[in-house]
Amino acid sequence: MAQNKEKFIIIYPSYIDSKISYKFGRRFSKTKCIESPTIIEIAKACSHLGFKFLIEADKGYPRELFKKGRVKVFFSAENQKEKNEEIKTKTQLILALPPLIAQIRLQAPKQKTQSSSPTNQKAKTPYGKGNKSHKPNKSRGRSKGRGRGRRK
Repeated sequence: MAQNKEKFIIIYPSYIDSKISYKFGRRFSKTKCIESPTIIEIAKACSHLGFKFLIEADKGYPRELFKKGRVKVFFSAENQKEKNEEIKTKTQLILALPPLIAQIRLQAPKQKTQSSSPTNQKAKTPYGKGNKSHKPNKSRGRSKGRGRGRRK
């Protein structure tokens, strides 16, 4: 009774996050990791390496209760492209991700800077030209027990 099970690997962003300690899930040294990777960046890197993947945004890492998301990478010989035959283990796959994520991040700001232009306008307030010193003092008059000085 042979079952055709696909082998898959679960990758949480905490595995390669350089800001997280070993206690909270980092698997490798900080020099081999990258700061705050997202599941989208991990998925793009897996796609670049030639692996099929599934993003599970609602799943959480047990050591990080409030961070949600993981990438399920299908790790079988037929799903992998021929150019990455050197990646045969989960460790090799995870160590290949941070350099690719760094490349993805370098390409991303070029797209953002073309679409947005910075504006240097000060926000106007109803009390003047954006200067807070023109704001009226609401605590005029008798204070409520503070700052009256010494009683004689």
